[in-house]
Amino acid sequence: MSLYPLFLIGIPLAGAVLLALPVWKNLHVARATGAAVSSVLFLAVIGLLAQFDVTIPQSQFTWSAPWLPQYNLSVSLGVTGLSALLVFLTALIAVAVTVATINRNRTESRWLTVHLLLLTAFLMGVFLSRDMVSFYIFWEATLIPMFFLIGIWGGENRVTANLTFFIFTLAGSLLLLVAILFLATTAGQVLTNGGSAFVTDFDSVSLLVNEIGIPVWVFWFVFIAFGIKAAMFPLHMWLPQTYPQTPIPALVFLSGVMAKMGTYGMILFGYGFMRPVLTTESTLIAVFAMTGILYAAWIAYTRKSLMDVVVFSSMSHMGFIILGLSAGTIIGLQGAAIQMVNHGVSTGAIFLLIGMMENRSSHWNQWSGVGSQAPVLATVFMIAMLSSIGLPGLNGFIGEFNILLGSFNSPWLPSWIAAASAIGVVLAAAYMLLPYRNLFFGQPAQGQLVNDLTVSEAAGLVPLMIMMVWIGIAPGAILQVSLATLNALL
Repeated sequence: MSLYPLFLIGIPLAGAVLLALPVWKNLHVARATGAAVSSVLFLAVIGLLAQFDVTIPQSQFTWSAPWLPQYNLSVSLGVTGLSALLVFLTALIAVAVTVATINRNRTESRWLTVHLLLLTAFLMGVFLSRDMVSFYIFWEATLIPMFFLIGIWGGENRVTANLTFFIFTLAGSLLLLVAILFLATTAGQVLTNGGSAFVTDFDSVSLLVNEIGIPVWVFWFVFIAFGIKAAMFPLHMWLPQTYPQTPIPALVFLSGVMAKMGTYGMILFGYGFMRPVLTTESTLIAVFAMTGILYAAWIAYTRKSLMDVVVFSSMSHMGFIILGLSAGTIIGLQGAAIQMVNHGVSTGAIFLLIGMMENRSSHWNQWSGVGSQAPVLATVFMIAMLSSIGLPGLNGFIGEFNILLGSFNSPWLPSWIAAASAIGVVLAAAYMLLPYRNLFFGQPAQGQLVNDLTVSEAAGLVPLMIMMVWIGIAPGAILQVSLATLNALL
């Protein structure tokens, strides 16, 4: 057994406990400590990836311990090619957020950093879990720090937004719990010839899937739960209320990583345990994805506020990920996997940049000609925007290209779904380029003075910029990480 998964969960957890101690008098020092903890976590993840064997489809760096042996329940952790990408994304977002916001001028206490580190630890747990019990426990645990992040440090309408987010998430969690109980008890009955044992580890349930016989209602309970988290149309109603009211550091996690919990679960459960039902229900899922792509893209195009544009842009791009995973092709699955990373990097960077502008002025939406006063800010924003659009040479292109190609070649989907979804790529260019032009070009407004990025802000954005360019130029390394695992699932 390997202790690596415990370290990846324990590092941010220990950092949160450390910052919770009543010895911190200086907010800047507390934030810097949070950034240091995130940096250590990021280096630990890089160390894991350096040792990861991309040719092995099964879990690596595994750790397990009995929990309730009388019910055959244990806690199992490990890393697969798919989860490795999301473990990396979680650590990347954590270091970017904590470093970039060290000098944030908001009157936020160290407890915001404590909750960010707790959220990081629980997200690590979700992606490292190899059994349904620990997966569900960590899944639920992520709601706790996010609830406080929105409720304490959110916008003026944070109470309503938080309540909406909580109700939707809780409803999805209850559906997921019912589905997990069905899978665990049914698999246990099959394994013990009618006994009362539970089977919860992913590998065992996957081997028993043909004997279990998954009802359609269980499949849809699971996909509704994951669809809520991923803001899949028509389960997205919480998103327009919640995103604008979420403090920027938490919003980067919410859009960049927590939404991927949903699409990760769709792949893990859909292909791992429910493939027979997935083949028959994939067209409906793809129709939901296509509708979400076009609906959110059109709403983004009609909005004037850059925040609203990016909120609906995020939803539209999540639709592409769901389209790719519903295609039933290896190229579509790989496109969905790499696009989960791409979306987290690009959208996370844009939300961070919006937060930096908010930090300079509450009237930043009325700015113009910012490029002449803050050229570094304008350049970084342009790279992140073009990355989100899917410009060839940046990371967004390879993900959307693979998704559309895999969908066109899908044995499960009619080609018109992919053709209609491609319109979303065109709309993305329109709804992102127009607000960028209005904000960064033209003459600065009278009395407007915008400071360029600070050293800490730039330092937080650098790893995200590197990933945008690196994946865009050489995507093979990232694609190779998940290939063996996705081939085994398919």
